[in-house]
Amino acid sequence: MCGRYALAFDSNEIAAQFKAYNLEVRPELAKDEYHSRSYNVAPTNDGVVYRTKDKELRYMKWGLVPHWTENVSEFKTYRTFNARLENLQESRMWIQCCNRKRCAIPISGYYEWKTQGKAKYPYYIKRKDNKLMFLAGMYDYVEKEDLWTYTIVTAEAPHELSWLHARMPIVIVPGSDAWDAWMNPKKVEWSTNGLNSICAAHYDNNALTIYRVSEDVGKVQNNGEHLIKPIFREDRIKAEIRREDESNELPVEEEYERDQTFKDEKKGSSKVPENLEKEAKAAKLKEEASVKEEDNPSGENELYEEKADQPKHALRGASRGQKSSMNEDTGSESNKTGPFATRIRKNSNGAKRLRRDIKTELKEASAKKRRK
Repeated sequence: MCGRYALAFDSNEIAAQFKAYNLEVRPELAKDEYHSRSYNVAPTNDGVVYRTKDKELRYMKWGLVPHWTENVSEFKTYRTFNARLENLQESRMWIQCCNRKRCAIPISGYYEWKTQGKAKYPYYIKRKDNKLMFLAGMYDYVEKEDLWTYTIVTAEAPHELSWLHARMPIVIVPGSDAWDAWMNPKKVEWSTNGLNSICAAHYDNNALTIYRVSEDVGKVQNNGEHLIKPIFREDRIKAEIRREDESNELPVEEEYERDQTFKDEKKGSSKVPENLEKEAKAAKLKEEASVKEEDNPSGENELYEEKADQPKHALRGASRGQKSSMNEDTGSESNKTGPFATRIRKNSNGAKRLRRDIKTELKEASAKKRRK
């Protein structure tokens, strides 16, 4: 799935970026037409599309509307902003576009969300050299509405990215076999097997990089370069601690009432009240869980980045590092010794120390602020 991406060039700058690939382009813009940079392009937004048929660079609306659509206003484009590679020759929606209306979508990078329990965390995938990336796409034109629209083709994610999402957009690189085949206007017949062999999704670890970014990208109205900036572990821990502190804050009346209840109960019994004991245990478990969930817990200000060429369990820290899946990949039997287990213990201790230091720092800053 590909539901958000970034393009860090406006309509006056984008054509120049094609020179890095020696691609000829002819921008097709109406008089006074201008499109600004966008770091949060979403379905129904305008995006730039490249066609080799006439070397044209044109802005279209994301979410393909077939040319035979009678009532465009009632067409649900949120269903057509992605097209599955395996369905291109099986569906009336896609077959004609696949055969004769293929294109490439230039982007700076795209976002994908990783699901962990009930939460979703955004990651950003881009080229290491910051050149444009190109995604395989298709377009169509509704003549009576003068409406150009496009879709992005997705395929099953390769092994290197399966930890992030089951699917990914198809990245095509100018000069590659996939580019030459997909962008060849003379090729008007395809088979499902041919598509799968030529255009299967792949992740080039030498050319691409991936890291976690701000959750602000989840809101369409948010835009700006900060959305594609990586999150550092220290910043993330600070944000988590602040959220915990805010959730634990009580109005003055409620705090006083709870303190009085504790004093009254303490007079009658030396035991800690049951409800407060449960709260303390829950808080302790929550803190332990948050430490266990630390990804790659080494280094005090380390980039919050996933390594796609590493096995999934190796990225999860101590909480999952000793599971059987690790043993299958490494070929070793389950044990709690050896260099990998030692590294897990060191990483876990490092994460706890970092969290403790940051918490102390925040408390000291808060106390100093109150004294002032």
